[in-house]
Amino acid sequence: MLYLYIIACLVFIILISKVKITIINTEDQTDVRVRFGILIYFHINYEAFIRFFSLIRDEENKISIKAFFEKSKGYIESRKIVKQLVANTTIAKFKLVSKNNAYDPIIEQYINATSWIVLSFIKEYIHSNFKKVKKDEYLVVTSKKLPSKYDLDFNITAKISVYALLFVLLRNVRDIPRILKHFN
Repeated sequence: MLYLYIIACLVFIILISKVKITIINTEDQTDVRVRFGILIYFHINYEAFIRFFSLIRDEENKISIKAFFEKSKGYIESRKIVKQLVANTTIAKFKLVSKNNAYDPIIEQYINATSWIVLSFIKEYIHSNFKKVKKDEYLVVTSKKLPSKYDLDFNITAKISVYALLFVLLRNVRDIPRILKHFN
């Protein structure tokens, strides 16, 4: 009886724990960190993470139209699961910095205005689709000393509980194998 009680407590603790995902892309650091509760913590290479979601190459590692449509089909089919996951996710920290390099002062004003408009659309999307946003920062930096014309730095920390993650995956269990075959 004592073992059953201990197992029930462990299952309860696992279900109420959070999955924390941090994605950082700055000049100094590019990193993807995933933490399951307090026990499991690992890093994913940022370039490999982006390559997994955006690779449009065929078996011979050449860009192909067929691979592009296959990947797009996977994104379209996974839209329902992603919407449900986003609706159950809390953004703990969201920082987005738009860096612009303009040599003409008139063009600089247009770039600044456009950057703020794009950032306001992103902010509206984040606040309307995620469960809760605790801290968010948006910044536009314009300088003639920046190395590139345009750069986007971000730091995103999202948390979702294990039971919400399992609930969404169990609700869409029939769709998951079909979606995963598009991301091979």
